Amino acid sequence: MCGTGPDRTALRARADALGLGLVELSFTPSGEDLATLDTIVDQDLLRVSLARTYPLERVAEAHAAGESGHTRGEIVVSVGHGTDSEDDTDIHPLS
Repeated sequence: MCGTGPDRTALRARADALGLGLVELSFTPSGEDLATLDTIVDQDLLRVSLARTYPLERVAEAHAAGESGHTRGEIVVSVGHGTDSEDDTDIHPLS
């Protein structure tokens, strides 16, 4: 990590207190790395908190939400599905 985000020591302590594991990943995208991520997701070992999904037509609003710094979870821009939702769900790969 590049020194951004929450304090890693505090985050690790909180994860330990909750009985959760904390793994930090950093990689340069490659076919092998993406295959590893796919395996991790398939095994339900990776959970992503989803703040909101925006349709492509509202990409400016999605960008503004991300820049606000007040979201918890990832912001997704959906192409071709027309979805708009506030969620806290796991993201799984499309089949």
